Amino acid sequence: MSISLGLHGATIPQAGFIQGLHEAASAGFSAYEPEVVRVAACTPTQIVEALAVQKRCGLALLPLNEIEAFGDLTIERAREIFTLAQRLSIRAVTVCPVATKGPLSTEEGVAALRRFGEEAAAFQITLFLEMMCFPGRPFNTFEGSLRLAERSGMKLVLDTFHYIVAGATPEQIRRLPAELIGVVHITDALTDGKQFKDLVDADRVLPGEGGLPMVETMDAIRQTGYRGGMSVEVFHPKYGQQPVAEVAREAHRRAASLLRASGWIKEETP
Repeated sequence: MSISLGLHGATIPQAGFIQGLHEAASAGFSAYEPEVVRVAACTPTQIVEALAVQKRCGLALLPLNEIEAFGDLTIERAREIFTLAQRLSIRAVTVCPVATKGPLSTEEGVAALRRFGEEAAAFQITLFLEMMCFPGRPFNTFEGSLRLAERSGMKLVLDTFHYIVAGATPEQIRRLPAELIGVVHITDALTDGKQFKDLVDADRVLPGEGGLPMVETMDAIRQTGYRGGMSVEVFHPKYGQQPVAEVAREAHRRAASLLRASGWIKEETP
């Protein structure tokens, strides 16, 4: 297939950056999405080792995840994160809006993102906007995040959990320009006895383990024409208590099954 299916570091929280690369490759993934916290924990020598592992395993590195905008993020801290991405030859960093003390207008949001975007450009880095559906997060709707991304000149991170919980319909997703999508996050959620508005990160599970309309959503993303990177990103605490290799293999198996069901991978004929 032409897409790059990756494992997100959050799915295997008990693994460091280097182990995460090894496990992703062993499980059959062709990409890995690193997190700032795990990359920042590496020494310069470990960064060199991680790059050697990445090259040896033939893994693509997806955008560095993440910096939090509209909160206490300083230019100095942003530069530190851009430097980490630059050392890994990663050309994009994900931006997630944090809760603010008061209302934030689109104009204020655009101004802040453009400021950090200009800093990122000095490192040859672009910023991708990930909408957070949770109450209290700014721009937590499909329309609001799309407007913010377009006016800021940024691509979107299409996270199936956040878009479904925010009420985005397959038709809305289907109409997105493919060139506006930077990366896709694949995640289901446990929904029994819960309304979508009450779901939290700890409810996020591997595709097929929850109750979100994953096939319809992934099919809508496919119909945009997007064929770039995607990763499996879940946060249920149970995964951190299981063997890393087991979680990685199951994540790949379930993601591949979802991609087949939603038309991304064509079934081979005998």
